[in-house]
Amino acid sequence: MNSGLAIAIVVSIIFAPLVTAADQSLSIYSRGNRLLTAGKYADALVLLNQAISLDPSLLEAYHCKGLALTKLGDYKAATDVFNQVLKRNPQNSPAYCNRGFCLMQSGEFEAALKDFNKAMELSPDLPNVVANRAELYLRTNKLQEAIAESTRAIAADDSDADPFITRGDAHAKSGNTKEALQDYTSAIDLNPDPVNMFHPEGYSYSKRAAILESQGQKAAAANDRAAAKIFGFQEH
Repeated sequence: MNSGLAIAIVVSIIFAPLVTAADQSLSIYSRGNRLLTAGKYADALVLLNQAISLDPSLLEAYHCKGLALTKLGDYKAATDVFNQVLKRNPQNSPAYCNRGFCLMQSGEFEAALKDFNKAMELSPDLPNVVANRAELYLRTNKLQEAIAESTRAIAADDSDADPFITRGDAHAKSGNTKEALQDYTSAIDLNPDPVNMFHPEGYSYSKRAAILESQGQKAAAANDRAAAKIFGFQEH
């Protein structure tokens, strides 16, 4: 037997870096996060659950799990996950914002507003929270507040179609047809091509069609309704 080889093997085993459960968890979490970013929410959820099982202290994995569940429409489960995040870190402003969104989607408007306000208190410049609060005001028929918050969101980021749509809806409900038409058009202009069936422009085309039809512009309204269908939007 080659004693030199035996010693080398033993030394390499002794000094080989140990891969801990925390290391494995972090690696799996990173893969899950990439899937989440790529829009593969169900696949991401599988990996994020694995990461949490290996290292229950990895708070980032919980947060991403909550986001995946939110994207999958399981708002109750997502709320439970964000509750866990906030129990461990009560200063986590994105968790307040995201839990607020889930509560809003579940119709718990008062609790959602408290979360949005808390998120803004902790991080005044946090993306999405102003737009989310504008949407909440729209749903609770506080139209002037919805218009004001949407305008704030647009001033902070005019590349997002959602605040234009929210403000357009608030203007439409307020009878401000001209302003509503402008906002729906702005939302469409941000991305006039259908990227996927859930793209907000489909809704904007539909809403603009209704206004154009009320103005007697039937051909233009028909074109917008056809565009809405291309985006996968179905009127009810």
